[in-house]
Amino acid sequence: MHAKKTLVFAVLVLAASVDAAEPEPFPGLNTVEVKSVFPEFKIRVHYDPAISTVRNQPHVGKDGGIPIVDVLDTRIDRTSRDRFTITYTDGLSADPGFLISPVGTDVIVGDIWGLELFVPGNGAVYVTGHTNNHYNQRKQFVLKNGKFVEIRQPFYYVGLDSKAKQDITIFSDKSEKEPVASIPSGTQLTVLLNEGEHYLIKTPMGLVGWTHFVDHGQGAELIEGLYYRGD
Repeated sequence: MHAKKTLVFAVLVLAASVDAAEPEPFPGLNTVEVKSVFPEFKIRVHYDPAISTVRNQPHVGKDGGIPIVDVLDTRIDRTSRDRFTITYTDGLSADPGFLISPVGTDVIVGDIWGLELFVPGNGAVYVTGHTNNHYNQRKQFVLKNGKFVEIRQPFYYVGLDSKAKQDITIFSDKSEKEPVASIPSGTQLTVLLNEGEHYLIKTPMGLVGWTHFVDHGQGAELIEGLYYRGD
């Protein structure tokens, strides 16, 4: 019961704030824009200038001649002397992401898909972007046993204001036994949270419930803007 109350409270907070402008996650960071060969990608790295050196040097990678950009050298943890090079790559087939290596080496300790990377100097890196996933995902990575690994979240926040492309029924839980509301095709809605193939939806009235979505390709089938972008 306590877990359900906590989830309901979190949903109400998200629903109340979804229309507000998202605050700057790490105030005081500088931003470097990175050029991609794909103009639709807006690539940015946000960093602490006190512990970072901007390079933004494009060159050809060793593996198949893929263009890459050495964006900056930085400390991931400002209390550590260890420095890392953040490199951007468009990937083999429009798969934008960031590579992290100890400065002066070719050893990749982080391989993170995304469009924007945040390096605030607190020991973690954060990424956002709709790439090789179904929506703009926000993730956190930390260095463990020599590799950057994702910190597990109970849910992914989606925060997508959109509309239904099909009639949708939302349910009180993921077992889909008790309907909460029906959403006709064309109706405005908000996708709040995601867990696996389940999405928590808010109706225009403010009712919330879960729906199940199985991906069938790279086009939005159930909700506008909710589709797999990548290979």
